Amino acid sequence: MKSPNVAIVSLGCAKNLVDTEHLLGQIYDLNFNLVAEPESADAVIVNTCGFIQSAVDESLGTLGEMLELKEDGVSKVYAMGCYASRKGNNISEVHPKLDGVFPLTETNELLKTLKSDFRTIPTVGSSNLAGVRKISATLPHYSFLKISEGCNRTCTYCTIPSIRGANQDKSIEALVLEAEQLVARGVVELNLIAQDTTAYGIQYYGEPRLLELLQALQKVEGLKWIRLLYAYPDYLTPELADFLIEGEKMVPYLELPIQHASAGVLRRMNRPDTFELYDSLFDRLRAKKKEYALRTTVILGFPGETEEEFEFLYNYCKTRKFDRLGAFKYFKEEGTPAFKMKNQVPSEVVEERYDRLMSLQRDIHFADNEKWVGKDMEFIVDEIGEDPTKAFGRTWRDAIDIDSGIHIQSSIPLKPGMIATCRITGTDDYDLVGVL
Repeated sequence: MKSPNVAIVSLGCAKNLVDTEHLLGQIYDLNFNLVAEPESADAVIVNTCGFIQSAVDESLGTLGEMLELKEDGVSKVYAMGCYASRKGNNISEVHPKLDGVFPLTETNELLKTLKSDFRTIPTVGSSNLAGVRKISATLPHYSFLKISEGCNRTCTYCTIPSIRGANQDKSIEALVLEAEQLVARGVVELNLIAQDTTAYGIQYYGEPRLLELLQALQKVEGLKWIRLLYAYPDYLTPELADFLIEGEKMVPYLELPIQHASAGVLRRMNRPDTFELYDSLFDRLRAKKKEYALRTTVILGFPGETEEEFEFLYNYCKTRKFDRLGAFKYFKEEGTPAFKMKNQVPSEVVEERYDRLMSLQRDIHFADNEKWVGKDMEFIVDEIGEDPTKAFGRTWRDAIDIDSGIHIQSSIPLKPGMIATCRITGTDDYDLVGVL
């Protein structure tokens, strides 16, 4: 009897992608065939995102597209993930023909439903090891390591705590085991993620333990790059900051979302006014390594944001010169305290501020790129073309999916996951051009 085919469409952030990889292994152990294209599947699972309205719209739209495939042979379509977990979601109302909607807490119910709907027999000798992801949803040479789930912060614009719950840490031992298994799978670059990576350990150990985790991960044989994402300054001690710079496998790159620089806006966001703390951390990193790459994100048009508050943020970014910056346009999210706040900023004002800030960041980025021409940079290969001497990858200054890249011309054949050093010879819009 032929095993049924299952495809998973994973939407949203890297944390969702990690959930998808765990689920892929469990489905494989139920004796399903995993396929990449939904059109060739008997069952399709959409791992939804519900963080902001645009993500909700994408989730509902994707579910509609998958349901249309029922006319071409797809038997079952299921929804899971963040939007399925969001209170008041309208998935079933919009798509009543779905074969099941499963919140994050009901993954086991989804697996039971799959098994029942298709009457599969689990694979003999399957290995459901805790924390192990046997199947990759990314390119084989990099992966994300989710060190914590949920969040204890109460930012007034955010839906994550209501969707994913309170913070829950994994143990250092479990994370090291997971990292070892990922490296055995071919991973050489590990990206640490959580809603708040620097708060790691408080729930599990009663105190921050990110430094100890990084020290343990650095000992994993075969792992070459460790990148820290989604950090906050609250628990970033001088010792941890020094390790981020000096750790042998630590990529000199930190993503630390400030969200704003104005004290008034930060208070309305219910975020600590950590302006001086951010600045001292940034200065410490750059003082010890002037090329240290800093990435941040900001929210524009938060309720009550005045022109003066925006100008303060604009001038701060102009002075600080972040290597990478992402900006989000505030959207009223029902169920958050900010939804009911007065003085909502008109959309045309938000658009104008977005264009101004991103134009500034473009100029900073382009000027920074020019400074690297003629210098040597380490990079990792992500993709190769038909000619194996031409490739596209990322320097250590670029995280996967969210940053820029580098075009490589090599005198030797390249392969994905290869890490090498090239001479920067030029630029191509936001990307660099290099020769090996």
